[in-house]
Amino acid sequence: MSHILTFFERVEIRELLSLKINSLTKSKLFLTTVDGQQHTGSLEADIKLSIQEITDLENLLFYSAI
Repeated sequence: MSHILTFFERVEIRELLSLKINSLTKSKLFLTTVDGQQHTGSLEADIKLSIQEITDLENLLFYSAI
């Protein structure tokens, strides 16, 4: 089933997508500089979650009617 998004909803989703991509980039950069198992575990979990959220937002835009 396809849902029609309004222009403003699409803009908001794109803004969220941009924010999540920036967050993912920062987390990946921090992962290379952080020491300690506890901190790297948290960053790796954040990276996995960010990737899933980005995929969900992209799918939402892709499968919504234009």
